[in-house]
Amino acid sequence: MIHLVVALPAEARPLASHFSLRSAAEGSPFRIYEGEDISLIVSGIGKTAAAAAVAYLFARSGELRNRAWLNVGIAGHRARPVGEPLVAHKVVDEGSGRSWFPPAVFELPCESGVVRTVDRVEREYPADAAYDMEASGFCASASRLATSELVQVLKVVSDNRSRGPDGISPGEVEALIEGRLETVDRLVAACAGLARELDERQAEPPAFPELSRRWRFTVSERRLLRRLLRRLATLDPEGEPLLEAVAPARSGEQALRILQERLDSRAVGWS
Repeated sequence: MIHLVVALPAEARPLASHFSLRSAAEGSPFRIYEGEDISLIVSGIGKTAAAAAVAYLFARSGELRNRAWLNVGIAGHRARPVGEPLVAHKVVDEGSGRSWFPPAVFELPCESGVVRTVDRVEREYPADAAYDMEASGFCASASRLATSELVQVLKVVSDNRSRGPDGISPGEVEALIEGRLETVDRLVAACAGLARELDERQAEPPAFPELSRRWRFTVSERRLLRRLLRRLATLDPEGEPLLEAVAPARSGEQALRILQERLDSRAVGWS
C-alpha cells in the first residue's frame, strides 16, 4: 500500500486522475482518494496539518505491515528551474532545526536535494534547498509509522528568484504536478517494490506456526527457529519439507539442532 500526502487540491487532482483514485471518506476532516493499492490525502497547508493527515490516514487504513508514505508537492528553490523535480535526501524543520534523512535504497527517478520546511512562504531562498511548508511535519509523523526507507518526499519546483511564489494559480500547480507524473510513477513503483520485499522478509516461514504449536520454545529459541527456517528456505527452496525433516525430534531443542545441522550442510554444498 502506498499513501500519498499532498497539501493542495490542485496537487491532488492530477495524481487522483493518473492513479484512477475515487473520492472517499465523506464527512472526514480531510479529502481522501482511494484505489486498490494507493490512497491519497489532502492535508492542507502547513507541517501541523501534514502530520495530522498522516496520523488520520494511518488510523483509517488499518494495520498494514509495511506501508510506504510519499509526500508530493510544490516547493520554491533559489536556483533550480520551475518544473524540476527533486527527491529529498534531507528534510530540515527551520523552526526546530530537527532533520530527517530519507535513505535512497533504490534508484532515484530524479536528482536529490535538501528540503527545508518553513512556517511562512519563503521569498529570499537563502540556502541551496527547496522550501516547502509540509515536509518536516510529514516526516515527523510518517517516520513513527514506517521504516525510514519507506518515507519519501518528492517536490516539484514552482518558484525561484526569477519567478517568485506570489500569484501561482491552482491551474499552474496542477500543471506542474501533471508534468512530473512519470517521476511520481517511478518513485511509487520503487517504494511499492521495497514494501513488498520487506513484507516477504518479515513474513513467518511456512513451517513456523506448526513447529511453534508442536513444541514449547523460549523467546530466544523462537527467534532462532524463525531465523533457521528463513535461511533454509533461501538456501534450499526445493528441498525436503522442513516439517518432515524435524519429524524425528522429540523436543524443540532437538528440532532446532536438526535444523541447524541441515543449514550447515546446505551452506557447504552437501546434499
